[in-house]
Amino acid sequence: MILLLENNSIRANKREINFENYNEVMKSVFSDAKCNSLLDNFLEDNYIFDEYKTIIIHENIYREEQRKELFKALESYAKNKNLVKFSGNNTQASLSDRTFQLSAEKFYENLEDFLEESQKNESNILMLAYGKDWDLNKLLNTLQLLNLFIEDYDEDEEIDFDEFEDDFDFLELKKILTDSDYKKLFKNLDDFEDDIDLEQIKVLAHNFKILIQEKSSG
Repeated sequence: MILLLENNSIRANKREINFENYNEVMKSVFSDAKCNSLLDNFLEDNYIFDEYKTIIIHENIYREEQRKELFKALESYAKNKNLVKFSGNNTQASLSDRTFQLSAEKFYENLEDFLEESQKNESNILMLAYGKDWDLNKLLNTLQLLNLFIEDYDEDEEIDFDEFEDDFDFLELKKILTDSDYKKLFKNLDDFEDDIDLEQIKVLAHNFKILIQEKSSG
């Protein structure tokens, strides 16, 4: 079961989603008054959210002076759940442990597809940022960044692999891909030590293209 906490019903209604169609998989709570009341109860007794596997919440919800306390409690409580935080301040989607942050625009753009898949028990929270083809779209986004990096590469520049891995969210890719698919990205590449060079990055980009083609045709 999914819980959506949205304090701005105007923002929610922009996409004209009929939330009643998804009552079997999601409970929706709208308006400051209703959300604040429920969150007051949560801070008193975390167990009231036990029935929900995924908690989705806008980051500017609740009373400003207690907001930090609220999200600290939510993040601590939701270690075995999915916690999705959305707002207009999130230009890039990011996944850390089981906490997913993304923009409000992307969230509502993909919410209906996510709920449709939830009804079939085939959803993944990354759909909220990348759509139904969430794994493919994430690969496409990363390939685009790799190609831009290759175009702007300074030949005198040394590239620390750990920093490169962080910049391109490889650890996030490792979470969303199967072990087999992830290993394909590093086909024909030696183990990295401290640095990665331009030729290795070109091989990596080529491997991305091959994996994307495989997933597209499959």
